[in-house]
Amino acid sequence: MVNPVLYRLEEAMACWRRITAPVLWLLGEHPFDHPIVNDVLATLDQRRACFSRLSEATVAGAGHMLQWEQPESMAAMLESFLLDDETP
Repeated sequence: MVNPVLYRLEEAMACWRRITAPVLWLLGEHPFDHPIVNDVLATLDQRRACFSRLSEATVAGAGHMLQWEQPESMAAMLESFLLDDETP
């Protein structure tokens, strides 16, 4: 994919490691086959390891476009995360 912005994963991960807030990582149940997505899937464990306070959830019945394919389910997960009292 052509993009005028050069994306450097190592730079992004260095920024992510500095995040101290809780992070919610939502994934669609059905990833699609695309070279960029395949590269991301191959490095998911490295990406996850950058966040010290990571919560992860899978949105059933969704692929890449979670907010479009399952808006109610995604909103419920996000609302639950935002209202969680365990945040110091």
